[in-house]
Amino acid sequence: MAPDVGVLLTGVGKRYDIVSAFAQHATVVAADPNPLAPAQYAAHYRHAVPRIDDPAYVPALRALCERYDVGAVVPLTDLDLEVLARARGAGELPAFVPDAEIARATFDKYEAHLLLESLGLPSPPTVLPGAPVSHFPVMVKPRQGSGARSIHRADDVAATAFMVQYIAEPAMVQKLMDGPEFSIDALSDLEGRCLNAIPRTMIESRGGESIKGTVIADPELIELGRRVVEALGVRGPCTVQVFRDSEVGLGITDVNTRFGGAFPAPMYAALPGRTYPELIVRMARGERIEPHVGEFRAGVTFTRYFWQLELDGELAPTGRDIVAPPGPPRPRGIPPAANPLGGRARLSDELSLRPMGPDDAEEMYAVIDADRARLAEFMPWAGEQTLADTRAFLEMKARQLADNDGFECAIVRDATIVGAVGLNAVNWRDSSTTIGYWLAAGEQGRGTMTAAVSALVDHAFAVMDLNRVVITAAVPNVRSRAIPERLGFREEGTLRQAIRVGERCYDDVVYAMLAEDWTAAD
Repeated sequence: MAPDVGVLLTGVGKRYDIVSAFAQHATVVAADPNPLAPAQYAAHYRHAVPRIDDPAYVPALRALCERYDVGAVVPLTDLDLEVLARARGAGELPAFVPDAEIARATFDKYEAHLLLESLGLPSPPTVLPGAPVSHFPVMVKPRQGSGARSIHRADDVAATAFMVQYIAEPAMVQKLMDGPEFSIDALSDLEGRCLNAIPRTMIESRGGESIKGTVIADPELIELGRRVVEALGVRGPCTVQVFRDSEVGLGITDVNTRFGGAFPAPMYAALPGRTYPELIVRMARGERIEPHVGEFRAGVTFTRYFWQLELDGELAPTGRDIVAPPGPPRPRGIPPAANPLGGRARLSDELSLRPMGPDDAEEMYAVIDADRARLAEFMPWAGEQTLADTRAFLEMKARQLADNDGFECAIVRDATIVGAVGLNAVNWRDSSTTIGYWLAAGEQGRGTMTAAVSALVDHAFAVMDLNRVVITAAVPNVRSRAIPERLGFREEGTLRQAIRVGERCYDDVVYAMLAEDWTAAD
């Protein structure tokens, strides 16, 4: 398995969210013929390539794959699906796309209707112009339309004929579905197995792109999404658009074998380590992913908005923005996060753990300041820690909690903070994290930190499904080393002079616990 792998995203356009998400887990190369495509600036490398209809398009992509050790080519538009499918079939590109005939059929909405019917999948009554229409009202739509372009309602035969002439391109006529609309965001492996299918409501769309919606746990839609992608032999992402009509029931109105417009929905809903970009990167490395259809967080709602980049005369980002610091500001007035530890947060009748945020800065700083000399013996940050430093640290930890990337807990006895323990940044790729902690002098010797660290280790393995937890401590820091030793962590080695405190460097002992050993210890 390669230590790193490249992912080539084609036709990136405005999909800054998708490119950014992939860039967290792999080397990302953005390919787009448009030099102003904003999403390319979220990639590690950006390259202008020929147009899709240019014979040089596939050779250009193949050269990028060789240059950046690309293990997955993922299109972000419909336009090159068939081209990539043919290149995949010829062994030229590692494209995460279905076979060419499926890519061609799903790009033509009428051909997709016929294909779905032939596979026994529900599709609304659909005919070509001039054929008898059994249901009114109908929708007249282009066979190869996208972005909700040129879709018009018609209430009778005359209106239907007029709309067919009006849109002036090959069209089809489809029953107007009167029920709620849903989308199912699915991901399949390279064998065509559905790994997951996540349904969402369509609260609001603009230009055919969903900008508001809620993830729902609807077993009928989940199963339909699985059936569709496995029947079509989809590889990679796919979005299935569905109506639940009062007369005909479920009807599939569109199948897009790429990421849908509401990419944030399956990202928010995915369980830790199972976002679609993470799974694609793992497959690009050659890993076989086991299906986990229906395993996601329902009830989350997304709402999307726009941001911008300033480019200089050479079309390079200037780094300036309309706000400081640059980038979209975090939402204001965020309610306090729920305690991620749940029942594990209660250690005894008097002792508990709770996640900290900026509002805890003054109390936390007072505890540090009162015990500064002792803490500073082994903790580099303690000697010069200010109230502003404490607040900045807790702001960062609050962001980590919101991003599911670790958290910091106050150890609270009788409503008073007596120390801290936390999960540092999570390495989701390798399924590991580290734990850090400190305790006020008056609280030592009571088993407090052992109980607190044990609760976090439980949470890391049982809830976050991690495989490895690491604790490090300076060699002479006997009290700190006693915690992992008491909990059965294995001493794995010593990092020479790895901790610098003031003018002195300490060797650092590394302890680790694996999930299988923790379970056995219980």
